[in-house]
Order: sequence, then structure tokens, then C-alpha cells
Amino acid sequence: MSEPLHAEDFDAVGSQPLLLTGAHAQLPVEITEVRRIKSPSLREQPFSVVFRHRDARQHSPQGIYRMDLPGRGAIDLFIVPIGPDAQGMRYEAVFN
Repeated sequence: MSEPLHAEDFDAVGSQPLLLTGAHAQLPVEITEVRRIKSPSLREQPFSVVFRHRDARQHSPQGIYRMDLPGRGAIDLFIVPIGPDAQGMRYEAVFN
């Protein structure tokens, strides 16, 4: 079993371009936010990562996407579209 992911793994990426590859699409994205979720009862700190794809008109469905995370290698993420903002379509992955 691989080491669990932590918010710091995504913080380290900054705004460098990433590619999410799913069954329906390939999405070039960047990380726009890493949110820590307060939960004193859990051993590992839950967090979420918000990604942005520059084209707000393109909407890919929720699902499992593969990504090469610098420093960690290939990982599979369950990504959910959370809607557009002024710069593109946003997607979120939650880790708990």
C-alpha cells in the first residue's frame, strides 16, 4: 500500500500545470486551492484540492481521473465539477 496523501503534497505543486486523464476527457489543470478540513476526531487531517481548467465552457463529468503528482507519481483521484469561476471550470477532490 502506498503512503497516504497529505495537503502538503499538493501545496508543493503550486500553480504548475497538471493533466487529469479520465475515461471521458483529458483536462489540463492547475491547483487553485488546498483546503484543510478541521476534524479533531480523525488521525489524518482531511483536506480538499480545487483544480481549475481554463475553459469554463468545457464541463467534464465527475469520476476517477489519473494524475502524475510531482514527487508522488501517478495517483487516481475522484474529481467532482464544482462550477465555473471568472477564470475557468473548477473541480474538487476530497481526501478524508
